[in-house]
Amino acid sequence: MKTVQITCDRCGAEIKGTITRCPSTGTITTGGYYIVSEGSSWNEYQRDDEEYICDECMHEDPLYKKLYLQE
Repeated sequence: MKTVQITCDRCGAEIKGTITRCPSTGTITTGGYYIVSEGSSWNEYQRDDEEYICDECMHEDPLYKKLYLQE
């Protein structure tokens, strides 16, 4: 696991997060932010040319809320 500093492309917040790559599958997981750039599994949430979205912005996204935060 590696600690990274990213800027949320949606709100501009500076985020200290983590990134991990599984040695056997190559799958990347993040903590504190989402990678939404082309080719990522979260790409459907990308607006314009965003690359990184903080947890807070993702949790406020209407599609994310509909799929994952149903009450």
